[in-house]
Amino acid sequence: MVAQLIDRFEDEIVSGRWAVGSRIPPEPALAEMVGTGRNTVREAVQVLAHSGILERRQGSGTYVLSPRRCMPATAPGFGAAPPGDVRELKRLLVYSACVANAMRGVTENIETLRRIYTEWAASIEVIHPVADAGDILSRAIVVSTRNQATLSVFDELPYISDRELWISPTGEIERAFQGMLTALFSGDRIAVAGEGASLMCPADHSPDR
Repeated sequence: MVAQLIDRFEDEIVSGRWAVGSRIPPEPALAEMVGTGRNTVREAVQVLAHSGILERRQGSGTYVLSPRRCMPATAPGFGAAPPGDVRELKRLLVYSACVANAMRGVTENIETLRRIYTEWAASIEVIHPVADAGDILSRAIVVSTRNQATLSVFDELPYISDRELWISPTGEIERAFQGMLTALFSGDRIAVAGEGASLMCPADHSPDR
């Protein structure tokens, strides 16, 4: 549900219904608008605030800072990189973000990621997905570190959906990714590093490198 709300709120911004510089409705009104609890709304707003799309102002409300680019413009040099190299770099950025989260142990961030991951894991069971589910999970993991440099690199790389990034023909990448996040959610720092290292396994590299 958190991932769906992030999409919904981004649509409000991209469409112009929530203009840049404007204040968005308060949490009770948002919860009523989308028909869900305030905690779920708060988590979705938090992800967007951490990514620089929204800004919380004490005593004033939450404001729109900028619209998100759904498919970011590619920086010079990245566009010419082989797709396999781009996947490897994006996985490395997500891996480093998971390690950072494991070391910091911020419960609020980890619980938000748990909810988004649970929704994503359920979505990949759909045999015939009706649309690209986007890169919400990967980006949320990077955003949670609040490292603007890492997020900038992630956004400047060519767009790759979560499904393409984490689902491999052999299942090896998917198992390593799930193992890394399971370790993160259980607070096992060593396992986060160990499982994440498997994401760099050459066996999954495509010939397009």
